Amino acid sequence: HVAERLGVTVRAVDSGQWAVDRDMDSFLTLMNETATRDHFVQHPLTYLGATAQFFSARGMATLRVAERGGKMLAANLEIVFGDTVTYLYGASSSVERNANAPTLLQWSAIRDASARGFSLYDLWGANPEWRGMFYYKPSWDGITRWKRGFGGRLVQLVGTWDLPFHGSIYNLLHLDQFSRG
Repeated sequence: HVAERLGVTVRAVDSGQWAVDRDMDSFLTLMNETATRDHFVQHPLTYLGATAQFFSARGMATLRVAERGGKMLAANLEIVFGDTVTYLYGASSSVERNANAPTLLQWSAIRDASARGFSLYDLWGANPEWRGMFYYKPSWDGITRWKRGFGGRLVQLVGTWDLPFHGSIYNLLHLDQFSRG
């Protein structure tokens, strides 16, 4: 309840309403800020925007925004499919971190998914329980701890993989990502 006491509010912007809205631009700016601060490789903004537009055009996306005093402190892009709402992307500002906006945002999404009749809320991506597993990433320790704080259960799946048709071209295109980990 820290965020609520500090005056952070949450609003959900349904598909179509944010396609030409400032909210999407602010979200993409926050995505870059988050990637820089937390040292992870981010998809290009054109990819993120295209992904949002794809799901939005099909009525499958919600942009959820936490703000204080009109300033976006955190935002999530959520998608729905079947009985599941998936937290696809999330970003947060480097300012007012003490306001705990991302946590309020996530609880809002979980409560909203339940109220709308969805069976599952997928936080999508966490470290495996065993540090020795191939998929374990030390850089994910903080986000994994944060996600586990919401309860739920860890479901281990195979994960996503690229299947390059032209290995040498693929390696050249992704050399920068490989070098940064």
